[in-house]
Amino acid sequence: MLKTILSFLLVALFAVNCVSFGKVNIVRDDFKNSHIVSMKLQQQTTEGVNGPFGESSWAHYYGLFDLSREIGADNKSVPTVIRFNIHVGKDDSAVEKTGFIKIGDKTNPLIVANVASQLVTNFSTTTTTTNTTSPGFSSNNSNNASGHKSAFVDYTKTNSNSSHSSQTKTQTSSHTHKELTGTFLLKKEDEQAILSTNQFTVRLYSGAQPLTFQFDEENVNYLKNFLIAKPGDENK
Repeated sequence: MLKTILSFLLVALFAVNCVSFGKVNIVRDDFKNSHIVSMKLQQQTTEGVNGPFGESSWAHYYGLFDLSREIGADNKSVPTVIRFNIHVGKDDSAVEKTGFIKIGDKTNPLIVANVASQLVTNFSTTTTTTNTTSPGFSSNNSNNASGHKSAFVDYTKTNSNSSHSSQTKTQTSSHTHKELTGTFLLKKEDEQAILSTNQFTVRLYSGAQPLTFQFDEENVNYLKNFLIAKPGDENK
């Protein structure tokens, strides 16, 4: 089971690596008469994936964080909304509605909304083709004097009587995992605190199991760029 989970995590990591993490996007919304600032970040848990006997492995769960904030015509912005998606094992529990956020040395309770979990099954198909050659038969005339003919197969040669064939084999495999989703807000004071520190940690819970995302320095810097972005920066 652990081998299956690890294989899936490698596939999931390859897939999400196609996303441009840390890139700030600014789009004008004419209907709201405002600008939407968005960015995606990826961070792994500090906890390792649990094995079948409860042991921790070298692999970690990865979380995808989708951040967005709205800046109105008066340049007044609303709190940042962070949506997360975490791929875990199919037997793991949904995310609890309470967690923690740590900025610098200060830890505060975190309210998680829109909590949901769903099972997702991925299918993969592998097709292999094997080519085979059946050699022809050659007559051995050494026994012609006795009126008998013997036939033998010469595997070192092929002749006009050789036949070629191919065999195609298709195998389909599947893997089922669970996706944990939810949202939480960054209050204005949280945003200001992030701008003056290099430490940002989110603690969520899958049932009783902690999922700790301690954002590395690179992701914290991306987050700071996101928080100070304003209309007009998209033209730079």
